[in-house]
Amino acid sequence: ILQTGTPRQVYEEPVDRSVATLIGDAHLLPAEIRAGSIATPFGRLQINAPDGTCEVRLSSEDLSIGDGAGTPAVVVGTHFFGHDVVDEVRIGDGRLFRVRLPRSSGDAGTPVRVTLRAPRVRVFLDSGTAMTAQLQRD
Repeated sequence: ILQTGTPRQVYEEPVDRSVATLIGDAHLLPAEIRAGSIATPFGRLQINAPDGTCEVRLSSEDLSIGDGAGTPAVVVGTHFFGHDVVDEVRIGDGRLFRVRLPRSSGDAGTPVRVTLRAPRVRVFLDSGTAMTAQLQRD
């Protein structure tokens, strides 16, 4: 047993990287903590942790697509599930991200903007400690 708790607790607060990758659709982004801040392609996160490297867990539903502010991306594919879709998008540095949406944001080649809509996300320090970081709103 890797973790106990309610399904929501395990999904939203995995105790380590192995649980995070086992449950749900997660992206683990290598990042660095500097003075309590973590830069991601989708904005800055605040965390009360020492400087060092970490991994930021973003689930497909933590991200959103719009046409205003956000990180420029291009739709490269869509996976239809009936009740929702998962658009696969490529950001400027070449990385692919999956974004769960009620409807597709467009056909392959459609330019979009990706934002982080989750107010907080899970971060895994190199020490193995799991922590929660808050989205820094400007």
